[in-house]
Order: sequence, then C-alpha cells, then structure tokens
Amino acid sequence: MPAGPVVDEVLNDASVQLVVTRSVRDTAAVLDAVCGPAPGEKYYVARPTHSYAEQLEADPGRLRIASRTQSFWGMQTAPEVARVVEQVARELESLGHSVEEASPEFDIDAFFSAQFVIWTWFTAVSVLALAHLTGREPGPDPLERGTLTALRHGAGLSALELTQAFAVQNTVTRAWGAFLDDFDLLLTPTVPVPALPVGSLDQDAESIQEAREWFERLFGQIPFTSQLNMTGQPAVSLPLGVSGDGLPIGVQLAAQALREDVLVQVSAQLEAAMPWADRGPPIWRGKAT
Repeated sequence: MPAGPVVDEVLNDASVQLVVTRSVRDTAAVLDAVCGPAPGEKYYVARPTHSYAEQLEADPGRLRIASRTQSFWGMQTAPEVARVVEQVARELESLGHSVEEASPEFDIDAFFSAQFVIWTWFTAVSVLALAHLTGREPGPDPLERGTLTALRHGAGLSALELTQAFAVQNTVTRAWGAFLDDFDLLLTPTVPVPALPVGSLDQDAESIQEAREWFERLFGQIPFTSQLNMTGQPAVSLPLGVSGDGLPIGVQLAAQALREDVLVQVSAQLEAAMPWADRGPPIWRGKAT
C-alpha cells in the first residue's frame, strides 16, 4: 500500500490507509486496485501473482491459529467481547483449523514508550508542515488539545530519542514476525469493549493537559491493534458479533507480513459461516420507511 507521493513512511511505516467495506469481496477488490509499489519508493513490494478477488474461494488449508482475549494493557476485555472471540474460535475449528491460546511476548513498557515518541514526533512533523503550507500558526484555535500537546512534545524530541524508539520498533517487529512464522493467524478482539458512545474519544477534552496523558488515554482503549501498526503485519476487523445493545463487536485477525491472501481466504470463510450482511440498526441512513 503506497503512502506517497507527498510522504514516504507514515509514522515510520506504522500507518497505512485503506477503506471500511461492507463485505470481504469489496475489501479484496479495493486491495487489487491499490496494492503494489509507487514510482520512486525505496522499498519495492511487488504486486501478488494472483488477485485478491481470486482468493475469495481459495482453500487456505488447515491453519494453525493463535487466540488471545486478554488485553495486553489498558481496558480489560468485556465478557461479551471475549465470548464473541471464543465463538469465532469454535467456528474456525469447525472449518478445519487448529486454534490454541497463545500470543507474542514483548516488552510492553518499551513498546509504549517507543510508540509515544514515534506518534508525537510524526504529529509535530505533520502539523508544522501543514502550518508552513497554509500560513496558519499552530495553536488552540485550529488544533484539538490532543494534537497540540503531541506537537509540543514531539517538537522537543532529540534524534537520539527517535533512534532509540526505532530500535524498539525493530525488536518488537522481529518478535511478532517470529511468532507469525509459528502461527498462521492471530485471533483477538478488535477493541476490548463494545462500541463506545459518540464523544468518548474527545481529543479536545479539557482534561488533556500533557501529551503522555493524551497518549495513555487513547492507547489504553486499543490494546490489540496498535502492535500491528508498529510491526507491519496485515490485519482485518470483521463484525462477527453483536453486543447486548445491538452494536457490532469486531474480531481481529492478523497474519504474517505480505499474507493478505490468507486473511482474505479465512475472512471469506467466516463471512459465509457467520454472515453480517442482513444486520443493521433499527434506524439507519438509507433504510426504507
């Protein structure tokens, strides 16, 4: 997934953009449309030999899948979220795969500190570049408190601090890569709790005074996803469960680097076994009255 041409590696290659789709078929189609190298990129990742759309009905074989429901940090996993993951694990076993409890081991404190440096550094770079292009001075008027505190912290980092964060990123990436050489997939919740009320992640809350406070508050609510941002393993979130309030519960599958084909294949299997296309809230835009 090229990030250019304006930027090179977003968040030191810890971020990539795609889309939210209604079906695995649509995700495969988008991947086919946008994957592959862009001119001038220093790392060349060739397009796959077979399109992702062609992988939808391909048999992935019998896979060894690791499963984890316990949060790595921050918010604890709600029982109804854990139950959905366990239900998906049983479904995967019924499809012929092997599922066992396991997860990568890594230094969480070092990971958190490195993430904090990388995020605030890139926030500062991005905001200052936009300020230069627009002629607008960064401050509380155009920026939310979370962004402003991250800018102030990131702008004061040294090259040594940044290099040390990149070293931690490398260490964590190697650990996750080695784990996903032993297991074909890692199954977790997408987030540890059912969907939060709108406004829960207010980035302009008056309580945000320091960058670390903002960071811990935000990342404490996403203990299953940010590791994959840092390490570069592909992942997919599937709406395979429903909360007691009728809101979707996402389940995440992560694969080894460049194995989006396995994600597409297994996601298609789960979509057929646990379909979500006919689900919708009581009131939603476009619904016939």
